[in-house]
Amino acid sequence: MGVARESTKDGAEIHQLLAAPRGYQRWRLVVVGQENGEVFYKFENLRSGKVLEIAGAQEAAGAVVTQGTYEGDEARHQQWKLIPVGSETDAAPRAYEIANRNSGLFLQVDTNARAAIKQHGAEGGHRTRQWQLLPV
Repeated sequence: MGVARESTKDGAEIHQLLAAPRGYQRWRLVVVGQENGEVFYKFENLRSGKVLEIAGAQEAAGAVVTQGTYEGDEARHQQWKLIPVGSETDAAPRAYEIANRNSGLFLQVDTNARAAIKQHGAEGGHRTRQWQLLPV
């Protein structure tokens, strides 16, 4: 997952991309709060310093994921919850579903390269909303 066209601008879309060891595809997870025992994070892009967000704080399925300047602790559309899926093994790191704090919907992507990342509900193919977090 990376910033389209390596942009550093607010509003740049986030796409599925072929893996590359570049800052526009690397994200730092930072704890921003807790609520009812759940931990919420911001995903900060290493190249731009901007964070993963739902464009316009939309709550509808199909809304595009973009990057933007972090708006603070009340910016729930820029905050995410990690939900473990399955179990971790030596052969494969644990997968997660990533839910937006504002909408409760999950990051999801089509199977084709360069597809825009969008938010969707829990219905449909579960593998299109599972993500692995790999240390770099």
